[in-house]
Amino acid sequence: SGSVSPYVNVRTAKLIRYATTGDYAILGLEIALLLLVLFDIMEKVVFYRQYQLRLWSSGWDMFDVALHILYTIYLILRLNAVLTFAALNFDPTLRMYYNFADAVYWHDVGEGTAAVLAWFLWLRLMKFLNELSWARIILQSLRKATGPLIGLFLVGFVLLLAFAHVGLLAFGTHIHDLRTFGAALSSTFRFLFAGMR
Repeated sequence: SGSVSPYVNVRTAKLIRYATTGDYAILGLEIALLLLVLFDIMEKVVFYRQYQLRLWSSGWDMFDVALHILYTIYLILRLNAVLTFAALNFDPTLRMYYNFADAVYWHDVGEGTAAVLAWFLWLRLMKFLNELSWARIILQSLRKATGPLIGLFLVGFVLLLAFAHVGLLAFGTHIHDLRTFGAALSSTFRFLFAGMR
């Protein structure tokens, strides 16, 4: 199957969400994550009520609250996307879905929220690493090296921008991967870190 679309932006989505065993494994992991977060929320509520602690006493506690709020938002967006996909109206004469753009929009918003949530979960790992003595030494070393590392990343970023700009100016009219600044930046990044095609 294939088609020609007159639109510049083409968005795709998997209409049959759980078709293979890998899809069901992802569903199982999503349910496990849901239960894990629910039990974590219940454990926090019981802990703070039992010891009568203030929730805002620690930065990590506020981070946990933000993480739980973000996960709740993700859960609502995910549920909305699933229900919107289930309610798609198909017109067999035109072979199109009427409300497909709305369904794909909520799916994309949910996926973006999942990416932010994953970033937050990696940051939460720092909380648990801080409890281990050997990891605490590593984290303290990383904190001391933060300034020089940020400087190194900034210099690398400026060099990346410079190489992309030079590639655009020198070869932009001849090489397709260097036709715009965004494409040149992406090609330069691929060249430096992944090799050329």
